Amino acid sequence: MAAVITNDVTITLAFADATTRKIKFSGVNENELMDVPDKVIAINANFPPTVATTFVSAIGAQSTMITKAVITSTSEEVIYSG
Repeated sequence: MAAVITNDVTITLAFADATTRKIKFSGVNENELMDVPDKVIAINANFPPTVATTFVSAIGAQSTMITKAVITSTSEEVIYSG
C-alpha cells in the first residue's frame, strides 16, 4: 500500500498588542508549497486592511504581519492491518 502524504502550513500572525496566534491550513497541495515563502513576503509587503481587521487578538487588536510560516509534511503508511 502506498504512503499517504499530508501537507500543512501553519502561519503565526502578530497583533498590534504584541500577541501572536497560529493558524493551520491542512491539506495544502504539494505543488503550492514552494510558493509559500513568496506569498508570505508579498502579503507582509502590503498587509491587506481586510486581513488586519478580520484577524484580531483576544482583546481586539488588529493583526499586523505574518511572523512565521511552517510547512509540515506527514507521510503515513499502514504497516500492519489485522
